[in-house]
Amino acid sequence: MRVGIDARFLDFPGVGRYIHSVISGLTAQANKIDLVVYTTPGVELPWNNIEARAVPFPIFSIREQFSWPSEISKAGLDLFHAPHYVAPLLSRKKLVVTIHDLVYFHFPPTNFPLAPARLYYSFMNHLAARKAAAIITVSEFTRNEVVKHLGVPPDLVHVVHNAVSPTMQPQALSICRKAIEKYNLPRRFVLYLGTNKPWKNLLTVLKACAATRKEIPDLTLVIAGKRGRNEDDPEALVREYGLQECAVSIGPIEEADLPAVYTSATMVVLPSLYEGFGLTALEALACGTPVIASNRASLPEVVHNSAILLEPADTDQWSEAIASLWQDHALQHSYSQ
Repeated sequence: MRVGIDARFLDFPGVGRYIHSVISGLTAQANKIDLVVYTTPGVELPWNNIEARAVPFPIFSIREQFSWPSEISKAGLDLFHAPHYVAPLLSRKKLVVTIHDLVYFHFPPTNFPLAPARLYYSFMNHLAARKAAAIITVSEFTRNEVVKHLGVPPDLVHVVHNAVSPTMQPQALSICRKAIEKYNLPRRFVLYLGTNKPWKNLLTVLKACAATRKEIPDLTLVIAGKRGRNEDDPEALVREYGLQECAVSIGPIEEADLPAVYTSATMVVLPSLYEGFGLTALEALACGTPVIASNRASLPEVVHNSAILLEPADTDQWSEAIASLWQDHALQHSYSQ
């Protein structure tokens, strides 16, 4: 069976890691699947012995919708996998779509330049869901969202949970020291890994850490991760609230260094108001790092009782939990195990 997959989002936060994992898995099925990977021109792929095809049309464009059918036909595909809601709607080949979340149904862009993007997002999600022969979601939470908001039959939607890479495991002290030196990390720190989108709720953790620091002067929040499109710089948020003494922003972390950074952290915090899955929490747990997470959306499904779950807007709760976990080594060990 010849299967095409759209890998043009490979450099995007979140979805790019999903695409990387899916392609890595499909390459192991070479006796069953002939895989065609579509990329943007000039992009080097990390896999050998796969058929890569560069497509010149830009993502989120009208042009891509008119160009996809001929590209798919030329490749002789039996099925096309859109690992994102941007799917080739005019192609007659069978389509599988992965829908990670419906976040903009709850947190729509409000400023004028992004208003058309909001309409496009809703329009494409609805059409892709109706066009698909099957829909993959990454959690039961997102499956319920898709059935509710997109009006598709429940038996069309299949849950395939995200999984951590085999590299996500506790790292040796020598490896951790190299990562600490490379990213200029403090000896102990609270790690926030993610973007600064409104639903990520970074401000609650910043305020909680600022309050905790009054009791624990050496507590430091490290903010890491790629900047998302059309989002505010987290450093600006730190400056706005005068939190430079208790928070540092280090930008993106290289994939190979993530396990060491997770292992080095005293705890990982994920205060999101909305997550389609929340892979950060699962990766941290795999590395033996305690996690404090929001009790909203998919996060309770993902972490079960392996993390401390809190109301995402309750700054006092977060401050108390961070202080308790920072100071209580027996509690740290318990959640690490």
